[in-house]
Amino acid sequence: MKNRISIPDTDLAFHPLGFGTVNAGLSWDGADADRIFDAFLDMGVCSGFFHKYAAGGVDAVKTSPYCTEGNLKMAERVKMLCEKYNATVTQAVLGFFGQQDFDCAPLYGPKNAEQIIEAMKTWDIPFKKEDYMAE
Repeated sequence: MKNRISIPDTDLAFHPLGFGTVNAGLSWDGADADRIFDAFLDMGVCSGFFHKYAAGGVDAVKTSPYCTEGNLKMAERVKMLCEKYNATVTQAVLGFFGQQDFDCAPLYGPKNAEQIIEAMKTWDIPFKKEDYMAE
């Protein structure tokens, strides 16, 4: 099959837009390639897109390569989730990864201990899969 991806004996598989999935010898036939790739494109976390949007709206991200219709809709959803759960933007974005049908983890680069603590508190928030689904 032309879409087959096999990464034996690895701990991390890298994907577009800074996503990574934890795996122990990934073997995938590519059957859901388009659906999974679209999910990555719609929820890009690179370059602080959602933080910039939360702080400055569309004007703050309009030149970003991640400024897509899907990400703009998700940015509004992230703001709603921050209010609903009293969460930070980081927590609302990281919460997305805990709601997937497959094991995945973001390639997150905290700059200090406070950011690590903030990120770790994400898993205490009862996000639901429905929180991240398009309306």
